[in-house]
Amino acid sequence: MLIINKNKYKINIKHLIVFILVFIIFTPIGTLTHELGHLFVAKQLSYDTKLHYSSISWESNLKKSVLDRYSKNKIEIENDLPFNEKEIYNKDVTIINRDDLNILLGGVLQTITVGSIFFLFFLYSNKKNENFNLLQWTYLFLSLFWLREIFNLFYGFSIGLYKGNNQFFYGDEARIADILEIDKGSILIPLAILSFGIVFYLIKQIPLKYKFTFILSGLIGCPLGYFFWMFIFGPLILPR
Repeated sequence: MLIINKNKYKINIKHLIVFILVFIIFTPIGTLTHELGHLFVAKQLSYDTKLHYSSISWESNLKKSVLDRYSKNKIEIENDLPFNEKEIYNKDVTIINRDDLNILLGGVLQTITVGSIFFLFFLYSNKKNENFNLLQWTYLFLSLFWLREIFNLFYGFSIGLYKGNNQFFYGDEARIADILEIDKGSILIPLAILSFGIVFYLIKQIPLKYKFTFILSGLIGCPLGYFFWMFIFGPLILPR
């Protein structure tokens, strides 16, 4: 006989509201700290940087000269034909690709490092109490920085299916793969699988009376946080 635990699916409205607000707040925090990871590396490489609400831009005289040479020799470059200063152009492109790789890695490593550190803190602090204390909830939410990998995988596939262009991978991980000249999903897919495992474990540890409410709040709060930051508050606070 099938037995359904009704307590498992109870929703506590107070907790639901609190969790939704926390997810909404943590969405821009996760986005900005990720971008600051890019910015930190770009600064170390002496680029002129600018923080945007969902990205950073990095510029240098070398980058400008490469773009200038490309615009003047576009046909030759795209068809691998000889042109003046081709050797200098190729050397400069190699330097820029190396720097772009390091800058992109800065954001990805920042996000998964923060998520991993606080996941370890959560593992150490988790005593399977009936109630989590504030510190445990904090560790849990910061561990969920790993959700970015799941989002990038889901978003990329959704956009690819919608546009029908067979481009299913999105985000820094896909750009890093491009620079390394490997399959676009070869970095994102393993990270997303690891992310699924971490998130599944975290949810499993949540006390039963909070679990369904927490999952529901994440499904509501994350999209709301993304919408509020990307389309309302982000563009008002930081440049596009």
